[in-house]
Amino acid sequence: MSSYSEISIVIPAFNEGINIAKAIEAIRTFEAAHEPFKEIIVVNDGSKDHTKSIVLECEGVLLLDKQQNEGKGAAVRDGMLRAKGDWVLFLDADMSTPIEEIDKLIPQTEEHDIIIGSRNLPDSYKVSDQPLYRRWMGKSFAYLVRWISGLSFRDTQCGFKMMNRKSLESIFPEMKVLGWAFDVEILLLAQKKDFAVAEVPIVWIDRTFSSKVQPIKTSWEMLLDLIKMRMRS
Repeated sequence: MSSYSEISIVIPAFNEGINIAKAIEAIRTFEAAHEPFKEIIVVNDGSKDHTKSIVLECEGVLLLDKQQNEGKGAAVRDGMLRAKGDWVLFLDADMSTPIEEIDKLIPQTEEHDIIIGSRNLPDSYKVSDQPLYRRWMGKSFAYLVRWISGLSFRDTQCGFKMMNRKSLESIFPEMKVLGWAFDVEILLLAQKKDFAVAEVPIVWIDRTFSSKVQPIKTSWEMLLDLIKMRMRS
């Protein structure tokens, strides 16, 4: 079983000035009650707000500063490949999944290469529900993922995933999807390469107010990415 000191934390951030300081503070509070993580990496994905200056003021946090916005998938990829931990967790800057949920992932590290948080398992707990249109988007995309990709996971899109070094170094250099559907490509490549994946129920808090998702534009881009992944496979 991995210890906290073996785990790197990666946070992709695009215009997260409102959230990033709170996220780092939450992780520091968790560390104070347990032990420090290997490192905390914030990937500034070409933000136009004050995300970069806030991170620079946070002692001991590594900033990976990208001048141009390339997409969440690209930000996660660059942060994961930069990380030095034996295990690397990436999570959303709005902390919709609290850092404390890492304790549900760690026991799975003995038998699995990748552990993904899930909002849709029987033991998952949603503190607050998304608006109706977001729930419809999520269910529709989950159906399309199962139909187009063949993946059987209940939730491919939860932004709380942990991977060991062997799997991330094998998967991320081959990624083609740099946008919102990158999680699906991670799992498709994991399946192709026979990595063991565990899906774990987590606590989740709706943060729609801070989401960067644009319902129509994002849905169309994700559908196109799914079709491209299907054609490549």
